[in-house]
Amino acid sequence: QIHSEGRHAVYQEISEILRAVCETHKLPIAQTWLPCLHNGSGHEEILVADTTPAAAATSDHISLFTRDAPFYVSDPRFVGFHHACADHSLDQGQGVAGKAFASYKPCFISDVKNYLIEEYPLVHHARYFKLGGAVAIRLRSSITGAEDYVLEFFMPAEIDSAGGAALLTSISATMQRASRSLRALSAEELRHE
Repeated sequence: QIHSEGRHAVYQEISEILRAVCETHKLPIAQTWLPCLHNGSGHEEILVADTTPAAAATSDHISLFTRDAPFYVSDPRFVGFHHACADHSLDQGQGVAGKAFASYKPCFISDVKNYLIEEYPLVHHARYFKLGGAVAIRLRSSITGAEDYVLEFFMPAEIDSAGGAALLTSISATMQRASRSLRALSAEELRHE
């Protein structure tokens, strides 16, 4: 019960952050990807799992899903993209969210439409909805401990590297102002996991 209440509080905080970032930076859509550990049976999943290296070592692989996770759509033309994402998962390293999850570092791509299908299984949806650049940031909440969340933000157009770096800095600042418990992991914490 306590864990469920904590997760509800974190989801509320994430929803506020997604809205603040989209409204401040005029972004059409943002969503949250949650890690999932798969064990040897191939069917069991531990949703929003402890994904520290010790916990991950006992699973076959980690994937990410956005079904039932917080999202924000400021432009209704993009709600179909979120629905398409909710029907699929990403493996570690796939798409901008998978790369941010695998590296523990914020990730930026100038145009998601340039991915190959093997690199980003949702690329055909991104092309259909004419999405551009994207940023993803892996965060952890002090409320839920070792549960991580990847926040993914899309731009309506392609953006160059300099513009992407500036946008990432601006998004990070907006997130820090709106956040109460969520934060990126420090290099020191990563060494001790």
